[in-house]
Amino acid sequence: LDAFTHADGKAPAWAIDHGHLVVNQAAGDLFSKQSFGDCRIHLEWLSPAGGPIEQQRNARRGVKPQSRYEVQIMNSAAAPHPAKFNESGSIYRQKPADMNASLGAGVWQTFDIDFTAPRWNTEGKKTTNARMTLWWNGRLVQNDVEITAKTGVSVEESPGDHPLLL
Repeated sequence: LDAFTHADGKAPAWAIDHGHLVVNQAAGDLFSKQSFGDCRIHLEWLSPAGGPIEQQRNARRGVKPQSRYEVQIMNSAAAPHPAKFNESGSIYRQKPADMNASLGAGVWQTFDIDFTAPRWNTEGKKTTNARMTLWWNGRLVQNDVEITAKTGVSVEESPGDHPLLL
C-alpha cells in the first residue's frame, strides 16, 4: 500500500488481509505514486461468492492504465456464459471481451495486460491511440485493441506517463 495514495493524497484506506489487498469501495480509488507509459500489468483477484451472480454485479472493480483506460473486473458467470459488453475483460464502454474466460465468483482469477500508451507530437497532439492486449486466466480476450479515447469518467488524455488507478 505504500506505493499508492487516494486522489486527495491521503494514505490508502484499503486493507491487506493475509497478503491480499482488500478493496474499500467507500474510501475511493487508489492511484500509484509511480507513473507509467507502456507497461505490463499482472492482477489476481477473488470476487465474492454467494447469491445469484446478478446480485453481485455491483461488486465491480477496474484497473486503469494511466488512470484513463479501464478494464472491467467484476463478477461474471463462469464460461460458457457469453461475454457481455460491460462485464469482466471488457474495455469499459469501448469493447467487450472476445470471449468469457471467467472461472466464476469465489474463484481466483488473473489478468495479464500489455498496455501501449498513446503517442503525442511535440505540440501535444495525439498521433497514435493507446493499445491493449489482455489475457484473462491465460486466454486471450483482447488482442492489440486500439483504445480511441479515455473510458467513462476518466481524466482527459494528455502526454506523458501517468499513475495506474485501481
